[in-house]
Amino acid sequence: VRALAGMAGWSDADGNATVLDLRRNGQTKFQAQHVGAVNAVAFAPNGLLAASSGIDNMLQVQVPANQAFLYTRSTDEVRTMSFSPDSRWLALGHLGSLVVYDNGSP
Repeated sequence: VRALAGMAGWSDADGNATVLDLRRNGQTKFQAQHVGAVNAVAFAPNGLLAASSGIDNMLQVQVPANQAFLYTRSTDEVRTMSFSPDSRWLALGHLGSLVVYDNGSP
């Protein structure tokens, strides 16, 4: 179990990760489905979206309430990620570059 910035998470050898948003009393969680380790996670400030990336170079953005994927994208290795304060934008930090995704209306 790992706790970081109000989140706790764990993963198994199959690339599945469970992440809890402790800022919301553990109410918001999601299951990432990556091939290999998960290396970055983020919750949108409004609690409606969660994102993860793994060593499989896939970005997954989910709706935690129903575990549905909003979108998945192939990407370079993600070192860090963060949602904008209004939850509309998701920024991914790579080695030497930054990519920003528009999630639509918050």
